[in-house]
Amino acid sequence: MLKRKKIIEKYIDELIPNVISKIISEYDYCFNGTCELTLEAHSDWIMCCSEIANGKLITGSCDRTLKIWNIQTKNCELTLIGHSHGIKCCAGMYDCHNNIVVSASNDYTLKIWNVQNDELSDLVKHPEISRKIACKFTLEGHTFYVHCCSFLPDGRIVSGSADKTLKIWNIQTRECELTLEGHTLYVTCCSTMSDGKIVSGSNDKTLKIWNIKTGKCELTLTGHTSSIHCCNYLPAGKIVSGSSDHTLKIWNIETGKCELTLEGHSNTVLCCAQIPNGKIVSGSYKTLKIWNEKTGECELTIEEAHSDWICSVCVLSDGRFVSTSCDGTFKIWS
Repeated sequence: MLKRKKIIEKYIDELIPNVISKIISEYDYCFNGTCELTLEAHSDWIMCCSEIANGKLITGSCDRTLKIWNIQTKNCELTLIGHSHGIKCCAGMYDCHNNIVVSASNDYTLKIWNVQNDELSDLVKHPEISRKIACKFTLEGHTFYVHCCSFLPDGRIVSGSADKTLKIWNIQTRECELTLEGHTLYVTCCSTMSDGKIVSGSNDKTLKIWNIKTGKCELTLTGHTSSIHCCNYLPAGKIVSGSSDHTLKIWNIETGKCELTLEGHSNTVLCCAQIPNGKIVSGSYKTLKIWNEKTGECELTIEEAHSDWICSVCVLSDGRFVSTSCDGTFKIWS
């Protein structure tokens, strides 16, 4: 009995703390505002970023290019050239069969880029042929700047434009299947929801929830007092949005009501994203803030995170997040 007791005590003293420590490290990620990496990435404003497969990041800029970065080596592996005006948004879709990127531009188009691993390796070795191989095709149909884009769960694409519409694209047929009309000013942002719907934000100060099967607007969310620049679906059945009124709002999509207003920024909120542990990160002029999604409290402010406007944030699969800026850099934070 005494020997068994000692074994149990040793188990409690040594093994359980290690297990608990591992659980905390994996599921209770704590952001401390540390900048782990800064890269001078483009010659103009960096408007967007998205993680793609195998530890790579893609950034899009007003210099009209996209760049694929290896986060581990800190190297730019490829520059994708094809848009004739600045790039406003990019999004990636990757699985065992696909690894493609869509980009949205002020040239009124979207472009689909092939970043398959085997082909990417060839492009890195032979950059002189990258222009021909990387861009698969161009989607045309919007009549003004294309501000945002996102992949739907079924592989289709939604885009939003300054022409006040959203469009649903089938990348197999390369055709626009639906045009969603309802906003009265520029569509600035869109996000895919879990139930086959999408949410969009606009300079008309509203968010709209759309049924992508019918193309109908099912709900309009009102409450912001100025243009909306970013919106994201939260897994808890809520939406977060950021606005020129200097606030973020968290919305209940069942009631259509604003549940929390996050106040603290002193300028326009251009970007937001959900990070681990029910936290939200937002970007404004030079400043990043981390918010508690449940209480609405600001838990961390990173002053002078960049030297200019922060245009986008995206979360990496390891829990860290990336910010991009008009200062021409992107940074990785933990």
